[in-house]
Amino acid sequence: MERKLVGVLFAIFGPIFWAVAAAATPAGTVIGVSGSCTDHGHVLSRGDAVQIGHTLDVPADVAGPSTFEVSTAVGTASVSSNSADWFIKAKPDSAQVAVLAGTVDLTSTETGQSVSIPARWGTRLETGLDPVLPRVWAQGEFNAVIRLTGA
Repeated sequence: MERKLVGVLFAIFGPIFWAVAAAATPAGTVIGVSGSCTDHGHVLSRGDAVQIGHTLDVPADVAGPSTFEVSTAVGTASVSSNSADWFIKAKPDSAQVAVLAGTVDLTSTETGQSVSIPARWGTRLETGLDPVLPRVWAQGEFNAVIRLTGA
């Protein structure tokens, strides 16, 4: 009787615990901050975790070239223009980058190869591979990534 009760409780609450643990898994960690960068109103500091689906706000008046970058399990996306409006969808084995304005560089952690992604273009990167050459994205593709971020 006791074993069945534990099994039933796990069957009921197990998926809830798994979903909470998955939601708490960070997409990355802040390795440096210049200016007032925020995550849903929380001012970011070095070492803060960034969760999947979070939107990071950086000051629009940053002078000179930006050094804003997002490191994922498979690579690093960094702003290579004075400003950019872009999205990144990071998973443990892949990353997808969409650029609305500006230019973003995506570099593979394992191969060291990099691509520059101009405005209205996007690309992806998978574990152990070079980034896929960027291409023009349809509005529907941008909408799908934007919908995931809640922006």
